[in-house]
Amino acid sequence: MKKLFKRIIPCLIVVLSIFAIVSCKDDTKYKYPSQVPLYTSDGIFAEVGNLKITNQDIYNRLLQSYGIEELENAIDAELLKDVVLTADQEEDFQDQMTNLIYGTLEVEELTEEEKADAEKSFKLDMISNGLNVDDKNNPLYYENYYRLDYKRYVKTLEVLTAEIKEADAELEEDEDPYFTDDNYLSYFTSNFHKTYKLIIVTFESEKEAIQTMKDAGINVNSLLNGWKDADNNPLTNEQVVEAFKAMYKQAYKEDCTGATEYTYADLLKIQGSSSSSAIANKAVNLENGEYTEGPLAYSDRFFLMYAEEVDTAYVYDNDDTFIVEDNETYIAEKDADNNIVEITDALKEKLFSYLVDNILATSSSAYENNINRVMYELRQAAGLEIFAEGLEIEYKSAYDTVFSTLDITDYEAFKATENESSTEIAKWNGGSLTVDEMFNALTSRYGAVITLLFVQQYVILNSEHNKVVNYVTGEVLDTEKYQEYFDEDIESYKESFENGDFETYGYPTSYGWTNFLRDYLGLSEEAAIIVDFNGTLYDDVLALYTKALYMAEVGDVEAVVLTDDEGVKTWGLKSDKWAKTHDTGVKVVDENVLPAITLAWEEADIEGVPNVDENDKPVVYAKNDYYGHFVLTTNDGKYLTNVTADQAVLEAYDDIYDETFSATASGVYVYYDKDLDGTADEFAEDDKLAESAQQLVTLIWKAAKELYDAKDFSHKESMTTYLNIVVREYELSSSISTQNVWYSYKQEGLRIKVISSSTYSNSSNVHENILTAVKGMWSDIVNYNDEDGTATSLTGQNLDPVYRYVKNSKVYNVTPYTFADKYGSFYADNGFYQLAVTKATARTAYEYKTSTKQQKPSLYIYEQYQLDSDDRDITINCSSQITTYYSPAITRVAGSDVVNKAILNSAKELLSSVKFTENNTKLHADLTYLVEAALEELDAE
Repeated sequence: MKKLFKRIIPCLIVVLSIFAIVSCKDDTKYKYPSQVPLYTSDGIFAEVGNLKITNQDIYNRLLQSYGIEELENAIDAELLKDVVLTADQEEDFQDQMTNLIYGTLEVEELTEEEKADAEKSFKLDMISNGLNVDDKNNPLYYENYYRLDYKRYVKTLEVLTAEIKEADAELEEDEDPYFTDDNYLSYFTSNFHKTYKLIIVTFESEKEAIQTMKDAGINVNSLLNGWKDADNNPLTNEQVVEAFKAMYKQAYKEDCTGATEYTYADLLKIQGSSSSSAIANKAVNLENGEYTEGPLAYSDRFFLMYAEEVDTAYVYDNDDTFIVEDNETYIAEKDADNNIVEITDALKEKLFSYLVDNILATSSSAYENNINRVMYELRQAAGLEIFAEGLEIEYKSAYDTVFSTLDITDYEAFKATENESSTEIAKWNGGSLTVDEMFNALTSRYGAVITLLFVQQYVILNSEHNKVVNYVTGEVLDTEKYQEYFDEDIESYKESFENGDFETYGYPTSYGWTNFLRDYLGLSEEAAIIVDFNGTLYDDVLALYTKALYMAEVGDVEAVVLTDDEGVKTWGLKSDKWAKTHDTGVKVVDENVLPAITLAWEEADIEGVPNVDENDKPVVYAKNDYYGHFVLTTNDGKYLTNVTADQAVLEAYDDIYDETFSATASGVYVYYDKDLDGTADEFAEDDKLAESAQQLVTLIWKAAKELYDAKDFSHKESMTTYLNIVVREYELSSSISTQNVWYSYKQEGLRIKVISSSTYSNSSNVHENILTAVKGMWSDIVNYNDEDGTATSLTGQNLDPVYRYVKNSKVYNVTPYTFADKYGSFYADNGFYQLAVTKATARTAYEYKTSTKQQKPSLYIYEQYQLDSDDRDITINCSSQITTYYSPAITRVAGSDVVNKAILNSAKELLSSVKFTENNTKLHADLTYLVEAALEELDAE
C-alpha cells in the first residue's frame, strides 16, 4: 500500500494578494485539463475544533495519493471476478494471511499474550490502512483486499504459462526453449532433497578424531576404499555401525540409540553452514550404508558421518507433499559422486509451473513488475479510459515505467483519451467508476486516517508556537516572517515548473499552476500550501512545539522550600519539566524575612523592582542571562545557583555521560553445542550444566594466566596467545583418557571460543552482563590510582601484555589481569565468559573549556551549532560535547516517541470536537481507535 502523502520538494507556500508577486498563469491556448467535478465539493467533510474541512480538500488529497489504487481495484475486481483459487492456492493464501498477523512464527508456539499483542498490532496496521478486521461482509474487510491482490498473482501465473508455452511452440530448431535443461536441473537440485538418517560425530581437532577412530578399532593408516580393522580386514556394515556408536559414546558421553533424521534444512544448520558447505554437500550424496572415510573439516571442527538410511524420494523444500521418486522415471543420470546430472522430460513437466512461479519469486520487484505488466495489458484489452487527466498522467507514467523496467520495448502504448465525462472518473468494457463512487471509496477507507493528519496539523499549527499565520482563518500574523517562508520555499519549486522541468512527468508549463497544484500535490488552492503538514512552517512550528516539551519558561518555574532544619529553610526552583528540584543556595532563619524569589525572562523584567517586597522581605531574582538560563541573584548582586531552562536536557546529558564508555577486551567463552548448529544450547544460570561451564572457564583462565605469569615482563606475549595455547590443548586432549584435566568437560561436550580484542561500548548490542563487566573494568582503569597518587592515566594505553611506567623511581607494571580478576567469570549468552579490558578508550570530555571556565553546551550554543558557520553569532568549540551528549540528550527527552505521544494526547483531547458530516459514527470510532491504539503502543515500548 502507498504511504499517505509523499514528501514534496520543497512544499509550496501560499501567495496572498498582499504580495505583489506574479504566479504562473494558465495558458489560454491549452485546453483546461479534463476534470470530473465533485458536485458536493463545497460540502463539509469534517470539523476539527473550529476548522472546517471541505469535501474538495479531502478528495484532492486522497485522489492524488490513492486514486490510482482505487481505480485499479475497481476495474481489477471486474476483470478477475471469474478467477477461482484452487485448494492449494486457497491454503497458500490463508497461510499468507496468518503470516500477515503473526509473522513467520508458528502460531501454536505463541503464548496467549503474544497472540493478543500480535492481533492488536495487526488491527492497528489494518485500520491505519483503511481496512476492516471484524466484519467479513464489509467490502473493506482485509481479506477481500488481499484476496484481490492474490488473484492478480494467480492470473499472472496463468498468463505467463500460456505465453511461455505459445513461444515454445513456435521455436525454430536451433532455438532454446524458455526454460533450458540447465534451468530445470538447477531448480530441482537446489529445491528438492531427501531425508537422511545419519550418525554424526564431531571433534574439536583432527588429532582427536583420529585418536577416537583408533579407540574404536579402526585402522587409521588405511582409510581409503572402506574402513579396516587393526589387522587390515575390511569392516562389515554392522562393524562400521558399531564403530560409529562407540565413537559417538566417547564424544558425547551417552549411548547412541540410532541414527538421527535430518532434513536438508537441518543439515544447513550444522555449524551455520551454507548450501555450498562441505557438510551439506557430503551428506546429500551419501547412500544407505555409506560414510565419510576420514574426518571432514568444516568451520574449525571435524566430522564423521554414517548414513543408516537415505530416503528413496526427493521432497520439495517448500512443500513436503511434492515428492519425486529417485528412479528412472524422473532421474535420467547421476555421476560417479552420486550427483544428478540429468532429469527426465516427465520431471520437467512436473516442474514447469514451479519455474513459472519462480519468475515472480526472484525478487519483490520482479513479482510486482510482472504482475503489473499483465494487469496493465488486461486493462488495456478491456478498453480502459481515464477522464480525470491528473490520474491519467500518473497511470500512463506508471504503465510505461513497468514495461521499461522489464526491458520490453514492443508493447501497446497507453493512449490518453480525448473524451470527457461529467460524472465518470474512468470507464472500461462493461464497467465504470463515477466520481461519487471514487469519493465514497476514498473516504470510506481513508476518511479517519486523513482526518487524523488534519487533527495533528491542528494540534501543531493552532498552537501558541505558530506566530506566522492563523491556521483556521488564514490571517497573516507576521508579514515579514511570512514573506521569508515564501521566498525560501516557493521560488525554486515554482521556477522548476515555469522552466518545464515537470513536462517529462506529463505536466507542461501550459498545464497551469493551479491545476498542477491540484493534480500533482493534491492541494485545492495556493492558500492551503503554507499551512500544509508537508510544509516548512509545519516543520518549524513542530520544532518549537518539541522544544517546549523540555524547555522551561518563566511561568513553568516556581520557588519551593526544599528543607526546613529547625527553622532554617532552604529554597529551590522546581518545574514539571525538570527531573529534580534544584537548590538555589538561599537559606533563611526568620520566617518574616524569607526572600521572595522572582523569576524573569528578560533583564528588563526586574528593572525598577524594589529590594524588598510588600512585606519588607528581601527579593532574590532569577533572571535569564543570554539564553534560557535562570541565574539567581540577591538584591546586592550576589549570584547564586545557575539553573537553566533546558535543565531537562542537561539532566539527560549527565545520564548519557555516565553511561558512555568504550573499551577493547579479550577473554574466553565456554558453552554447549550438542545440536551442532554453531550457537550455544540454551541453559539457565542456575542449571546443573552451568556449574561445569563456569568451572571450565575458570580453569582455562587460570591456566592461561599461569603461562602469562611464568614469563618475565620483557618476554610476555598477549593474553590471547596464552588463551589460545590452553584452548588448543583442550581441543587436542582425549575425551576418553581420565588422566587429563579436561576429560570430564570434554565428555560433557563443552566448547570454547577465544575472544580477541573485541570492542565494546554502551551502544553495543550484547548481553547486559558483558557490558556490566566491561564497563566496570573500564571505569577502574579510567579512575586508576597507584601508590603515589592520581598523576598517571591509563586511559588509552594498551595494557596487553603489560603497560610499564616509572614514577618517583618506582616501576609500575599494569596488566589486564590487574583489573579483570575482580570481576571473575559471569553468565551470558547461554554460557560463561571471563574477560579482561586491554584498553580503556577515553570518552569525550564532560565539559569544554571557554576563556574563563569549563562548561556544558547550552541550548543557545546547540542551535548556533546547527547553523551554517557564516550565520553563527559565536564560535563553536564544543562540537564533540554536542554530538556525543547534548544532541542525544534532546533525542532522549524529546525524541519522536515523546513528541508523537504529546501530539496524540492533544489529539485525544480534540476528539470530542471532531464531527463528520456523513458516516460520523463509524469514522469517529475509527479515528478514536487510531489515536488510543497508537498511544497504547507507545506506552508499551
